Amino acid sequence: TSGSTGTPKGVILSQKALFRVIKTLCYMVEPGDNIAQTANQVFDAAQLEFLLAFLNGASLVIIDKNILLSENLFTKELSDKNINVIWLTAGLFNLYALKSPEIFKKVKYLMSGGDVVDKKAVEQVLCFNPNLQFMNGYGPTETGIFALTYMVNRENLSEFSTVPIGNPTIAGTQILILNRFNGLAPLGAIGQLGISGEGLGAYHNNETLQKKCNLPYPKNSINDAFLEGEKFVTLYMSGDKVQFKNNNILFLGRINDEQIKIRGNLVSMAEIKDA
Repeated sequence: TSGSTGTPKGVILSQKALFRVIKTLCYMVEPGDNIAQTANQVFDAAQLEFLLAFLNGASLVIIDKNILLSENLFTKELSDKNINVIWLTAGLFNLYALKSPEIFKKVKYLMSGGDVVDKKAVEQVLCFNPNLQFMNGYGPTETGIFALTYMVNRENLSEFSTVPIGNPTIAGTQILILNRFNGLAPLGAIGQLGISGEGLGAYHNNETLQKKCNLPYPKNSINDAFLEGEKFVTLYMSGDKVQFKNNNILFLGRINDEQIKIRGNLVSMAEIKDA
């Protein structure tokens, strides 16, 4: 799961959770495409890279960490191996896109996530490659790679001050925005993002954390009609503050100010203090 300064929270994901994402995003890949493998193999995003390639007749190009973290070597690798589909953490994408956006001039699909994607970084890349399909993907590991996505182009990006995380476009996913009492927040209000569906995983040997982060669906007079016939019964509380605006979800930060994200890693301030 997302890294922290403390004991890692192991998450068990089902095959159904992984394949629902691959099935939704398979349109990105064709036989003959070359997909970069940049994620650590124990990270859920690595499964996205593996399966998108293997199940769609594409080639998987393993990128060594030393190459990935070197601008010159990475640029050469993308060119030499004709890589046209790639996933990068938001931190690494922001770094390269702001400094050398021309790196991605031949990429067909570029996916990023794990933290806030810099709007200026996306704008610069699209200036060099206006045909690029850029996807901002949001999804805690606990919900299976991605839960929400937003396809960015130069036109729709101008509508927002930040890059939206979009909508629950991944098959078998549903989201709610909840108030402080875990009821539905009013339309347009700021609240916590709750995620449900086929992508939910379980914490390994940690029932306390499982109960804390996964709640029963909120059932009350306000939202009974909304949830009528709903098959999902568990809601993962992301801890992320969001807002629904212009038909998309905007990420506004963490509910708990004691936790911050650094380069895509969730870090507890208390653990730093005690270290």
